[in-house]
Amino acid sequence: MWIAILGGVAAGLLITMFFVLRQERGYRMLFSDTHLMDFGKCLEAARAGAVATTFEGVEVALVRLPQHLALTLATKRPIAPAAAGFLLGFALEVTHKAPPTAALQTDKRAYALVWETGAIDSERAFVAITEATLPGLRAAAADAMKALPITAASLAAYR
Repeated sequence: MWIAILGGVAAGLLITMFFVLRQERGYRMLFSDTHLMDFGKCLEAARAGAVATTFEGVEVALVRLPQHLALTLATKRPIAPAAAGFLLGFALEVTHKAPPTAALQTDKRAYALVWETGAIDSERAFVAITEATLPGLRAAAADAMKALPITAASLAAYR
């Protein structure tokens, strides 16, 4: 009887470990140096007016609203708000630290930073991401995400 119970607990523990490690591996790649450099290129492409997608499936677009400017991030799979907060914090650092009006979670796979029109000069290039600047940007993004409350809302409020 005890052997069956211990076997069941061990099987449940192995299944749980599998799912935790699988999820961690996905986030590890999302925060890797190569992905963050690709993410920076996508941010620059979005500044130029294109919709760009990283190799991890993070779609970046700059949406011009009547009185606001929104940087939207859409992922192919749902990510935790803390993970999105880091990416939003990283985007905030790359956009010359312009303080946003709001940081939004529009659904499980979509997030946005919203600024008033004119807060960001879209003609000015964003911060270049190189191997030398990446550690500083990563640390600054971690600090920025702590001060960036993400609110569940829609971009419709800013139209």
